[in-house]
Amino acid sequence: MRKPLSVLQAFQEDADGVNARATDFAPQLLDWVAAAQLACDLAAHTSESADLAADRIARLLTQDPLLRELAAQRPTMVRDGSPPPSDPIGLVAERLRVMAEAMEQGGCFELALTTVSAVCRITAGADPVSHSLATLHLGRITRQMSDFESAEDCYRSAISYARHSREPPIAARGFIGLALVQDMRGNLPASARHYRQALRLAPPGGGAWVQAHQGLMSIAVVSDKLGDALEHGWAIYDHTDSDADARASALGELAIVALKAGFPESARQGFTHALGLTASPRIRVTIWGGDVRAAAVLGDHDATMRAADELRREAASANLPYESALGSLRVAEALRTLGRDDEAVAELDTVRAIAQAHRFHELVWRADELEHAVRAAAPQPKFVEQLHSTVSTRSKNRRLRTAVARFATLG
Repeated sequence: MRKPLSVLQAFQEDADGVNARATDFAPQLLDWVAAAQLACDLAAHTSESADLAADRIARLLTQDPLLRELAAQRPTMVRDGSPPPSDPIGLVAERLRVMAEAMEQGGCFELALTTVSAVCRITAGADPVSHSLATLHLGRITRQMSDFESAEDCYRSAISYARHSREPPIAARGFIGLALVQDMRGNLPASARHYRQALRLAPPGGGAWVQAHQGLMSIAVVSDKLGDALEHGWAIYDHTDSDADARASALGELAIVALKAGFPESARQGFTHALGLTASPRIRVTIWGGDVRAAAVLGDHDATMRAADELRREAASANLPYESALGSLRVAEALRTLGRDDEAVAELDTVRAIAQAHRFHELVWRADELEHAVRAAAPQPKFVEQLHSTVSTRSKNRRLRTAVARFATLG
């Protein structure tokens, strides 16, 4: 993995990106720079004895305004089923990683990389659990930067530690990371295998357990195994009443199942409800990608264009290259459904430009496949008729209709 940038270099790289995206993160950037600098300063004292380092950090936890503000927050990458850390090093590691997650949400990956790399140095040799969680976090950052090899190294390192120390929840997180890398490479069988490994190791109802179900549900949707998708989706929904983002993701996927089953009106109801649950750009872009297709299936041109505009806006403002490319592919599919073939082909150029720059090979292949179908004037089968070839009548009558009926119970 390449050496992380200095704080000032990382700030310059990310600030340029923020300006290019015309987003207003100026107030947050100052806090993020301060957090990154604090992490690097603490990492510079790793040669101190463990007692001296702990004393220094304990004082900072009570005196530093930035760290005090984060006292009630935890990062998403935690050891599921365990309480928060009580030792000073574990506490400061979590609080700095909370800031790093905010940087990721803002698309400032260089600052996040610099911060979490410093956290890895702070925790090395002092707190193995916090170190392994920081390593997993580093894997997530590098994966989002399309450095898949470094991400895999981080995930495998954490899995190795977890196996040696008998820490199944941490191993589960590592397998989730490997699954996501394989998913982005387009290797769905390998991705599904890693998700199943994670599901076996994850504490039920925890973050990794939810992610494993989410991943397996997504793969089932892509593979037209709609019954399996429903089981995973409602399992997530029923176990995430206190996690709005997880519920939004699950409902978005369930709405896609409804769309594939030939119920676009119900699907749009699901997408609309899911959008009201979350402010996460990554999740919202995915949901808009479903809504744009549902609106097109219904022949609603205005709703399709509105969804496409919202998708592009949110993906661009949050610096989400994979989601941007996949979202553009969804827009192209919707345009083709509406019979706007020239616009669909133009949209596919956007897909390829992003996908080739970030090595999203599967998306390049899917864009080429769709363009070939458009240029060959291949007939587009009606949505419901297409589904009859992949879904049995019994399954559709029982499992799919039950799932669609649940949308009506949402507030």
